[in-house]
Amino acid sequence: MKRDGVFHVVMNVQTAYFLFFYLLALVPCAVAQAESAVPTVETITGRMAQARTENRAHFRPHSVTREYKLFGKDRVTTKSEVIADIAFVTPDLTKYVVQHADGNVMGETIVRRVLDGEVGVA
Repeated sequence: MKRDGVFHVVMNVQTAYFLFFYLLALVPCAVAQAESAVPTVETITGRMAQARTENRAHFRPHSVTREYKLFGKDRVTTKSEVIADIAFVTPDLTKYVVQHADGNVMGETIVRRVLDGEVGVA
């Protein structure tokens, strides 16, 4: 029985040491979290504006050609095909030109609406 008591005391000492070192390890984490302040809304928006300005400084004009294929309910045959060139001149200026439209006229109308939405966002 005495042996069980010694084992029990040894386990309690080991548990106490483990708990002590565990809590000791948590102190630097708590201090680090307390020191890092949450930025204000003004700081965040200021950094966002600065990043936007820096991104615009690195902007290069480019253009892409997109091919749109619109399908009907069967999803096998194309009802309309539209090819459009989109030019990104500056961050505030985007232009597009429909180069070719074939098939249903509604397809070109849908593509123009999509592209108008993209140009409006820029």
